[in-house]
Amino acid sequence: MNPNQSNPFAGVSLVNLVVMAAMTLVLVRGLFAQTIVRYLEQYATNEAERFIYQNVLQDKARLLTYGVDHLKFAIAHGDDRKQVIATLLAIGDGLFIRDFNDPVLREALAIIFGGSIEGARRTGMDVYHDMMRSFMSTHLKYCRWLDVPRRVPERLAQYAPQA
Repeated sequence: MNPNQSNPFAGVSLVNLVVMAAMTLVLVRGLFAQTIVRYLEQYATNEAERFIYQNVLQDKARLLTYGVDHLKFAIAHGDDRKQVIATLLAIGDGLFIRDFNDPVLREALAIIFGGSIEGARRTGMDVYHDMMRSFMSTHLKYCRWLDVPRRVPERLAQYAPQA
């Protein structure tokens, strides 16, 4: 580490760091999973699927609410917490983008959203891109509400709302 740079983790206990890291994962992975399930519910092909997705959505919403509220509390009780969370989000972005670059999930969702392999080519991928825009929009709204500085990674910038 460059001695002229400040350490964003200085003064943060290991327990607090682990909790904030977990809650930051909720803000990225949890929200992404919730967005996927919300779209799966919209494109469910029968009542059993809708019932399952609705119940999973309720669980994801509770987890996300808890995680974001915990981050808000942490920020309110420590001036340095915003930078720690921003740093953890940047680390999480790297992991998220690594998975994002793997086409398996993208293609599978496009098939589901399009109703078939042919439908994936016609409309499914468009729905996937809409889903990604929805995820990024909601994620950035949460970051603004938390007042956490956020730089959108280049790979995800295409999905970020334009100012």
